[in-house]
Amino acid sequence: MSVLAVASVTAQTKLEFSQVAAGLHRPTYLTHSGDGTGRLFVTEQTGLVRILLKDGAVLETPFLDISARVSPLDPIYCDERGLLSIAFPPDFGKLRQHFYVYYTGEANPPHISRFRVKEGNPNQADPDSEEVLFRFEHQFDNHFGGQLAFHPIDRKLYVSFSDGAGGKDPLGSAQNPAHPFGKVWRWAAEAGAEELAPYSLGLRNPWRFSFDRLTGDLYIGDIGEDKWEEVDHQPFGQLGANFGWSVLEANACLTDPNCSREGFAAPAIAYDHNTGCSVTGGSVYRGEEHAEWQGCYFYADFCFGKIWSAEKSGDKWQTELLQEETDRNWSAFGEDEAGELYVLDYLPGTVYRLSPKKPE
Repeated sequence: MSVLAVASVTAQTKLEFSQVAAGLHRPTYLTHSGDGTGRLFVTEQTGLVRILLKDGAVLETPFLDISARVSPLDPIYCDERGLLSIAFPPDFGKLRQHFYVYYTGEANPPHISRFRVKEGNPNQADPDSEEVLFRFEHQFDNHFGGQLAFHPIDRKLYVSFSDGAGGKDPLGSAQNPAHPFGKVWRWAAEAGAEELAPYSLGLRNPWRFSFDRLTGDLYIGDIGEDKWEEVDHQPFGQLGANFGWSVLEANACLTDPNCSREGFAAPAIAYDHNTGCSVTGGSVYRGEEHAEWQGCYFYADFCFGKIWSAEKSGDKWQTELLQEETDRNWSAFGEDEAGELYVLDYLPGTVYRLSPKKPE
């Protein structure tokens, strides 16, 4: 892929940021369609899906426009409503011409909807083809974060929902297996299943999650409340992992200092609010261009503009700060079909491709 420029990011960094696209409006997610075209799809929070071609061009006509259906955004505050992610099923473009999106609609209920591509035009979806598959009422005025992604091995669709509540999950949604919020759900969407099944629970605000395309392991960036941010790791096939919210925030008892940690999975990574304030879950690198990154998990902090890598060594996770504090707001990571890594700067709306910084 050609790039527009090699961007400089202030403060010390061990990364090269190659600008792929600019001028997007509050980008929230980036993925590929898996159909061999090399296209990248970026969701804009206000309701558009944009296509980035292999040569770096952004198509002028959006792939999908549902801006009239998504929740209105606060013009200043960077809230979590709107169009938040898109997912393409296995064999898209060959056997299937539909895809899925996660967005919050008018009055803020989260939606999972399916749309179809227009016949004869692979770069245009039909906004009138929407099938609303799930719609969940939201009781409070925050925590709308969520995402969709197909698993690389079991080929099922996974969905994350925030706890749906104000402070400290007053309804206990995250610990209630029957409640949709505060969890990652697994759904055999392409097999005609009608129900979601809980895969992970005890989550506060799993804004971004991803799968290691080699092992199938799940990584969740769970945004904290009082003091801690965390990244949770769930090995493939380990059903029902409970990460503790709202009994715990990361490893710390939230309200009861004598709380029990029994039955709760510890986070792989945690950092306090002196280090950052809103974790952006990332991706495990499985590309072919940077051998030194193989198996490393990349994640960021939205508020402080930092980026780290992490790698498991025995029972411990070793982290490395790759990008020191900047004024960037990293809203999401993404991968192309080859497994190369991208990161989105929420404001002013820029897509970068990442690579290791070359020695000077």
